[in-house]
Amino acid sequence: MKMRTLSRIGIALAIAVILIVTVKVVSDQDGTVVCEGRYNYVAETSPSFASSSGYIVEADEGMEFLILDITIANDGDRIIHTNPLLTVWTASCGGVDYGYSEESYIHPGYRLEDVQKGATATSALVFEVPEGLGASDFDIHAELKVVGGKAVFVRDASLRASRSPVRGTV
Repeated sequence: MKMRTLSRIGIALAIAVILIVTVKVVSDQDGTVVCEGRYNYVAETSPSFASSSGYIVEADEGMEFLILDITIANDGDRIIHTNPLLTVWTASCGGVDYGYSEESYIHPGYRLEDVQKGATATSALVFEVPEGLGASDFDIHAELKVVGGKAVFVRDASLRASRSPVRGTV
């Protein structure tokens, strides 16, 4: 129960960041917002992981975690945010879409960063999915949320994606 409270605090902080970023994008846009980025990822499933503070986080009964270690490259003129409320990631399997879990905020690989033009960044996201599915069973999609414009964000298998050195899967 304590971890859920910490996750809710993280969500509240993420919403505050979104409001600030939205105001910034709206105030400096010239009618068209174009964010061009690439991503790649390494995915694995696990019944649990060690949080950034060492606490073991276990999936709910009948579920397991799909953990994505993500690399993002910014090829556009605007900042790409690793905040999962701005860059929305979806894991799809069998016609069902799964959104990221709030446990993402306590995963040791999670990073909240602004990826500047020409830069790359890494982060991790956690999805709670039905037990028994493998990481390769999921189609992963990313969509950039930008105000009043077009977002282009594609998977690039040549981009190096690797597991976080601080992972803690148990």
